[in-house]
Amino acid sequence: MVENNSEEDAGSARWVLACELRRLRESSGRSLAQLADEANYDRTYLHRLENGERLSLKEGRLG
Repeated sequence: MVENNSEEDAGSARWVLACELRRLRESSGRSLAQLADEANYDRTYLHRLENGERLSLKEGRLG
């Protein structure tokens, strides 16, 4: 029987999401600073998302 390592799966899912977020931002021609300003999120929060870090949604929201 093969055990499912949910922490490893979550890490893989985070990495797939991180890569897709970066690809979408870059294909739109936006810098992290531009996207952060438009989305009302902290630039460093978006950077950490694009690098696959595990974050809380509440961390990056401005105002």
